[in-house]
Amino acid sequence: MSARRSRPGTCSPSGCASASASCSRHEECRFVTTLRDIFWALLGVVPGSFWQVFTWFGDSGLLLPASLLIVVMLGWSRATRMTALQWCVVFGCGSAAILVSKLAFMGWGIGSVRLNFTGFSGHTAISTSVWPVLFWLAASQFTVRRPDLLSATAGLRLAIGFGWAFGAAIGISRLAVFAHSVSEVMLGFVLGAVVSSVFLM
Repeated sequence: MSARRSRPGTCSPSGCASASASCSRHEECRFVTTLRDIFWALLGVVPGSFWQVFTWFGDSGLLLPASLLIVVMLGWSRATRMTALQWCVVFGCGSAAILVSKLAFMGWGIGSVRLNFTGFSGHTAISTSVWPVLFWLAASQFTVRRPDLLSATAGLRLAIGFGWAFGAAIGISRLAVFAHSVSEVMLGFVLGAVVSSVFLM
């Protein structure tokens, strides 16, 4: 999705009474607004050029071939060919959910004005789907070759956790370049985490 948003507005005191539960009181509204301002200020510390480069790690031009690489790596051995098929099914379902959410908004305007949601952040969702699995595969090879350095269980958990953290960082980059709203990034992260979790189970 192309960049289309400016920085989300803050919740005004006059609108707190009629807003959502988190802004039902003036004090709560101010607290949420302060946290939001701090978050955007921290993003502003990092140069915009960095975010423009970093967000590429969530681009479908990179991660769709990477997802095919996962299929090749798993399908190379007869013992893991069924696992490769499982990856195709799970990742395909996640990708379809992203596509449907975007088409629903572009074609029929289905979304949420209140949440500023027009579809899952594809960069975030695909990143959180693919990177944990790639790191898991790499850790699997590493722990087999060097069991003296890291146990298999610890290595795999560390790899998966790092993959999710990397996906979250890419989600933050989508906010930094004003390509998505907070709700789109958060729900994209949840979708991607579900995809990778279901597969890795």
